[in-house]
Amino acid sequence: MSETGHSPGTAEAKPVDRSGPERHARDSLTSARPSRKRSAGPGPTLPRRLVSLAEASEYLSVSDWSVRAMVWRGDLPHVRLGKRILIDSRDLDGWIDRTKVRGA
Repeated sequence: MSETGHSPGTAEAKPVDRSGPERHARDSLTSARPSRKRSAGPGPTLPRRLVSLAEASEYLSVSDWSVRAMVWRGDLPHVRLGKRILIDSRDLDGWIDRTKVRGA
């Protein structure tokens, strides 16, 4: 090893001076502004109509397996997307209305 800490025959890295008027292609890419305006935040979102089993169980305050059993028994209509089971939030409200106990 030499006194600079490098093995003999290896080149030392020299700092690149970019302070002058000479500009490189890479410099122009990094200082370019985006061509599309970006919004300050996310736009308006649509209310979600289909919810997952976990979200449905949270909404009904029951376990995931209770919601699965309701789907398997046919008590709760569902939508299948591949292996995912999704439930319409309107059907959850309908199930609540159908199973309410009315006072006598």
